[in-house]
Amino acid sequence: MNIAALRTLIAVGESPTLELKKSTAEKDRACRSLCAFANDQGRQVVFGVTPLGKVVGQYVTDRTPEETLGKTLGKTLEKTPDLILKRLRGAPGSSISELAQQLDKSSSAVERAIRKLRGQGKLQRIGP
Repeated sequence: MNIAALRTLIAVGESPTLELKKSTAEKDRACRSLCAFANDQGRQVVFGVTPLGKVVGQYVTDRTPEETLGKTLGKTLEKTPDLILKRLRGAPGSSISELAQQLDKSSSAVERAIRKLRGQGKLQRIGP
């Protein structure tokens, strides 16, 4: 994408197919957007632009993608299963949507963590 096309894209503003993020420091929100957008073609996330369309830039190094996605995804996958087990000990009948809301996670993140726990033999469904 060239500069002129990027400026045109930014001028249109955020939409169902475009997210503008001020920086990769907004890791949690950025990763949620990236994951949601990865499920549909034609969607874009632009870093270095505020949601109001102001271009503020982004300091980028060769390690920025690793630092942004690697740390955030690793951190999320590492903690979510433990949080789920803790919640289920206190309320074993909790649904996926309830867990997601309580943990401020997406339903798909909770489902992934539950699959991981089942695979490790740490969680088993009992009942109907």
